[in-house]
Amino acid sequence: MRNRDPEGKVLRALREVAGSEPVRMRVAGDCMAPLAQHGAMVEVSAARVYWPGDVLAFQSRGGGLLLHRLIGYRPRGLSLNLVTQGDSCSACDAPVGKEHVIGKVTGGECAPSLARVPLAHRLRAMARFSRLVLSRLKARRA
Repeated sequence: MRNRDPEGKVLRALREVAGSEPVRMRVAGDCMAPLAQHGAMVEVSAARVYWPGDVLAFQSRGGGLLLHRLIGYRPRGLSLNLVTQGDSCSACDAPVGKEHVIGKVTGGECAPSLARVPLAHRLRAMARFSRLVLSRLKARRA
């Protein structure tokens, strides 16, 4: 799902609505295929806490809206950035602050495992993040 919102007006409006009722968003792209196909309409709702494996709608650093899986967290001063990656993507996204997250997929025209994330998908997300951390540690040593 990609859309441009450089001033953050759309992001603020979507976050506000997602806090009280699900926001319907159309998927553009195949980063989450086959679980969410291009053109599918998904429902996104805000949550207090996001767990590895959740599929989040968020604003990227470039201003576009993305729908990718949370794989882990990265320290940012006294808070944490979220580390995400599309299921079909070979690399993770730039870390994003929680203030850029609209919410997580809670339903719509997608596989049920996107809205109710099974333990296996959560473990796979954490394993992906562990591999990322290990590869960065190895690169520092070299």
